[in-house]
Amino acid sequence: MTNFLTGTNRGLGGLRVDDASTDVFGVNHIVFAGGATLVDNSNGKITVTVSGGGGGSMTSWTVAGASGSTVVNDGETVTITGSSGITTAESGRTVTVTPAGVLEDLNTLGAPSADGEFIVATGAGAFAYESGATVRTSLGLGTMATQNANLVAITGGSITGITDLAVADGGTGAGTAAGARTNLGLGTIATQNADAVTITGDAGGISIINSRAPVLSVTDGGVVNLDDTDSGYLIFCAGTATLNLLGITLEGFQATITLIGVGTVTISANGVGQTINGGASVALSTQYNAVSIVGLDPNTFFAIGV
Repeated sequence: MTNFLTGTNRGLGGLRVDDASTDVFGVNHIVFAGGATLVDNSNGKITVTVSGGGGGSMTSWTVAGASGSTVVNDGETVTITGSSGITTAESGRTVTVTPAGVLEDLNTLGAPSADGEFIVATGAGAFAYESGATVRTSLGLGTMATQNANLVAITGGSITGITDLAVADGGTGAGTAAGARTNLGLGTIATQNADAVTITGDAGGISIINSRAPVLSVTDGGVVNLDDTDSGYLIFCAGTATLNLLGITLEGFQATITLIGVGTVTISANGVGQTINGGASVALSTQYNAVSIVGLDPNTFFAIGV
């Protein structure tokens, strides 16, 4: 309304105008603006229709969700219903949405405290964050779980039910001992012990390999202390020499000593319980003479050929 409702016009005429807060009398001209429409009802009354102005009510809404959207018109009712762990409650035109069930358990759990944490059920309706060795235990994983494919260490247990590993891959290609020996090219003698060998035939397959004994050369005037590692040697002395048996403890020791030059070779026991031919020593004094020393036990030696 304009200022015709106020001022000197107030109280004139018999028309009363009331806008719910102010009474105006004596009005003889009313102006409507901003899109008002007047309709003469031919009975001394008019109908005033006001539109626009931005102050009117909304006539429709769009309710949108993850699955789509819906237009709600004026006068229609929108119902908010909880499901799948969500409950709703309305009070004083306020809708409260509350998680329930498993969502409530997760809400109680809260946010993780560090990177790499897993949510693990620790009981009925109870969750906890776990990481590292703790979560591996919950998953039933052993120490193999932390090993890399290119650096695996197996320190115990057993492996069963696998395909036989080929010889080329470091296996035997068989699941039995006999099959393994066959694949590895082993014969029946492979199962015999060294102290109980039985050869039942040669079938043209037995060969004698020519070999020679190792040689130890002793210079003229040399002194040598023999030990167990000299067993089986041929010992050639170029002249006068002394060979001591004091370091020999091997039962069955054997060595052959030859004087190939001029002089005397003395073969001596250690003098502390050790004897050779029942005495303390034997000697070679003739060129090209040879003697074989045989040990019955660490203290008893024989010189054969002297």
